[in-house]
Amino acid sequence: MTDKPPIRADALRFAVAFALREVRLASHRLGLSEETRYRVADEAVNQLLRDGRWPELNEEGELRPLSDGTNDKRTR
Repeated sequence: MTDKPPIRADALRFAVAFALREVRLASHRLGLSEETRYRVADEAVNQLLRDGRWPELNEEGELRPLSDGTNDKRTR
């Protein structure tokens, strides 16, 4: 595994693969495997990166800090 920080293209790749879980054609699910969904998403994002019209996809993504739990209203 590499130690490079995630870029925005990585987040888009994950979002597209996740969205493909719910795609329906003529009210039937596509039934794509996880591997296929990630392959499709990878190809789509790589095409956008090669095209070069979205240079912000190569920018480092913002990571939100973890919550410290002070707003947790759950009781044990």
